[in-house]
Amino acid sequence: MTTLTESMTATPASNPDTKAAIHRQAGWLSQNNDPTFYWLHQPAEQPVTQLVVLCPPIGYEYVHSHRTLKFLADQLAQAGCCVARLDYPGTGNAGSDLTTPDLVPRWIGAIGALRDDLKRQRPDLPCTLIGLRLGATLAAQALQSGDDLVLIEPVVSGKRLVRELTAASRFSEVQSQSEFIESGGFIYTEATLAALSALAITAPDLQLAGRVLCFSEQPAKPLLSILAQVDAVCQPYQGYAAMMAEPQYTEIPDDLLTQIAGAVVPPVSAPANQPHCERLSVAQPNWSDGRFSETTGTDEFGQFCLITQPVNEQPGASVLVLINSGSVHHVGPNRTYTEFCRAAALQGIPCVRFDMFNLGDSARASVSEENHCYPADANRFVVAMLNDIRQRFPGRDITLGGICSGAHHAMHTALTQPELVQRLAIINPLTFYWRPGLSLDIPRESTTHQDTAYYRQAMRDPKRWLKLLKGQASLGYIAGYGVRFTRKRLAALGDQIAGVLKPIPDTRLNRDLQQLVQAGIEVNFVFSDRDPGWDILADETRLPKTKLARKLGVHIHPVTEANHTFSWFHSRATAAHLLASLAGATPSSSMHSRPGAMPND
Repeated sequence: MTTLTESMTATPASNPDTKAAIHRQAGWLSQNNDPTFYWLHQPAEQPVTQLVVLCPPIGYEYVHSHRTLKFLADQLAQAGCCVARLDYPGTGNAGSDLTTPDLVPRWIGAIGALRDDLKRQRPDLPCTLIGLRLGATLAAQALQSGDDLVLIEPVVSGKRLVRELTAASRFSEVQSQSEFIESGGFIYTEATLAALSALAITAPDLQLAGRVLCFSEQPAKPLLSILAQVDAVCQPYQGYAAMMAEPQYTEIPDDLLTQIAGAVVPPVSAPANQPHCERLSVAQPNWSDGRFSETTGTDEFGQFCLITQPVNEQPGASVLVLINSGSVHHVGPNRTYTEFCRAAALQGIPCVRFDMFNLGDSARASVSEENHCYPADANRFVVAMLNDIRQRFPGRDITLGGICSGAHHAMHTALTQPELVQRLAIINPLTFYWRPGLSLDIPRESTTHQDTAYYRQAMRDPKRWLKLLKGQASLGYIAGYGVRFTRKRLAALGDQIAGVLKPIPDTRLNRDLQQLVQAGIEVNFVFSDRDPGWDILADETRLPKTKLARKLGVHIHPVTEANHTFSWFHSRATAAHLLASLAGATPSSSMHSRPGAMPND
């Protein structure tokens, strides 16, 4: 049983001179066997003077806002607050999933239960609920008399939110199922949509609050009308779009965070007799659903990890270790890593998902590399975590992997420390050799492959042809793509001719892959059919896709109807089953690339 208790110096990226010791602890709170995951942020050395429950949004907004809400929790802790930052049931590291019945009432109940647990430990302190987007709406429902309430870009009408989610689902390349819609990488059942539609912020809800504060860049008239009824004002700020950008590009809205901290904890003179500094504690350091248990840990660098341990382990199975995908924290894009690890645990595979130093919920110290998904010392950070895992699971093999940048770091760690890794799961890499200046999205040299994957699907869609015939497509871009594609084909033809004379071209990637295989490491590539990864691999190895697995001794596993981050529910389930088989005692390593498995060169 491991509890993460981390004392560290909080250093906001835009203000490196601001330093205060922060104590963080992660754990779960179960209400009716419904575990909510949460973090406690509180001052390490000063007394706690205020209680705060920080309520996130849902769906992709939850993923994108994670960094900002962590910074807000730290800033409030610097000001003397004990902040509970939670994942609702079915989200993040909490229990259950988004198909669970009565999710919306459970979310509201989780906020209330967490608030009550803080008040149980410190009944003498006032409490403030802070919510972002739907989190603000849920906080208003969980509000108790006398609590203060801070709304950040609140969802005033649940019906409007449902319309937005439904409209977004129609842009999906995969048709939603009859029992749920898929929007932004997350599923919403008909029951959940109905419950969301019934939500709204009303003046009677807000009248319970001691104080109501609201922050909105462009408040709509309905919101202003509701606030006026309770004598509350809406404070302007700037930076919403930047704080909700893709995780690797998010920017912290420092002015907003400073305004919130100043409003929640107004400056007061220190009392003559300082109260004691006893910290509040999480309710449970771990949780179990009877089939697997989860607990938290940290290594020598303060890198946070979450360990999923099956009740019935598969004899001889390796430990599956997943590294951040981009700058998304350890739950993974679309909650993929949580789903992957729990699905593997049900097959008897122990799993660890972790945040590299300066990412997600791990410690941060370097301002220049905070939130950077390709740090210069990535290999050193991964090695530190692997050494920690080996102490927790002595004598066990390790299957190391990750999506995108996580795949990159897994491969390079195995190259530098081959004795620590027995199997690799390289999932949808966009580059094998990242360097400063390369795009954090699709590297420029790989855009042809990305376009090829897109046009392969578009050619099968009558709507795309109709759009082309109506002149609504960019003919200039299509023509440019045709030139780039022709050059790639000619280069590939030259490589095939050269391959007659030299079966394995002397490229950097070929040398590295051969080094890994010769070191006894099983190298597995997992490629989505709507991602350019396999094309990039063929390009870098200068080998035809139908032959490179056999020639290099690696294994290729295609996942159909899947994109870069497995945004669609069924593709995540397929990928989860595949990863469990790779990490098992007898991995299905016979799944080499096959002619026709994916489009050939």
